[in-house]
Amino acid sequence: YSCPSGYAAKDSSTVCATQSCTQSDCCTSTTDPCSSYTTCTSCTYASSCGWCGSSSTCNTGTWSGPSSGTCAASWAWVSSSCPTPGNPTCGSSSYACPSGYSSK
Repeated sequence: YSCPSGYAAKDSSTVCATQSCTQSDCCTSTTDPCSSYTTCTSCTYASSCGWCGSSSTCNTGTWSGPSSGTCAASWAWVSSSCPTPGNPTCGSSSYACPSGYSSK
């Protein structure tokens, strides 16, 4: 079984040569499922996703940070942690305000 574009073999020992093998048996996605969310609020409402304010990206992770890679600053795991005009992290040296918001 050959994995399609955007997928990789689960591990080097996986051999999927049988007709009954499926994509989910042999392959894993190489794309973060959270990456499709483009705002902090939509990202943090999605299961297992968190928002990295310093890069303005949504990543799979936990309350403590992304599962892979790092977030330089402003990791939001719940929507109440998302920057808003009244949030003191907005406009700080570690966080650039998103479009539509200004620093205090």
